[in-house]
Amino acid sequence: MRQVTIIILMLTLGYSQKINLNSATLEELQSLELTDNQIESIIDYRLRNGYIRNIYDLLVISEISISDIHTIRNTVTVDIPQASTFEKDMLGHPIKWEGGYQMKAVQKGYQKYGWINFLNHRISTI
Repeated sequence: MRQVTIIILMLTLGYSQKINLNSATLEELQSLELTDNQIESIIDYRLRNGYIRNIYDLLVISEISISDIHTIRNTVTVDIPQASTFEKDMLGHPIKWEGGYQMKAVQKGYQKYGWINFLNHRISTI
């Protein structure tokens, strides 16, 4: 009976769901063996640079060392979410979220709302 319990425990630990560093909430990141400063740095990195493509991308964060990466590497993943159908359709749209529109949106603080809210604002002020 004891061996069965140990095997079940090992299987449960082996198949536990990994935390996706690209979509993890603050609470999920806090379950990792990282300090609050390291967690804040990961969130800041995601906001400034976009998706984390490889766990070793975190080495550019001064608060994170290779030993930290080795500590969390078996409990995290860096899966990049797939674009929705709407996002894929908008890639071919004549008004794109880039260049001048993007700069104006960032200057006006619309970067967190996306291009559609920026355009709605522009239309409503005409």
